[in-house]
Amino acid sequence: MRLSEEFRERTKRYASAIVRCYVRLPRSRKEVEVIALQEADESQLWLELLQEDCAIRGDEIASLHAETAS
Repeated sequence: MRLSEEFRERTKRYASAIVRCYVRLPRSRKEVEVIALQEADESQLWLELLQEDCAIRGDEIASLHAETAS
């Protein structure tokens, strides 16, 4: 099932707003570091699932996986 274009755009705008909000957070706070680590772990999991279960390959996914793991 494909998402409607309107819902996809709303989701994209929401994610973009979250990223902009996160970027403005003070790095000196431990909470920011913990959130970032948790998100990196979750992103790495999803990238692994794409590679292992969906056979998604290529330079882009490999570079994302490398960046997430570092």
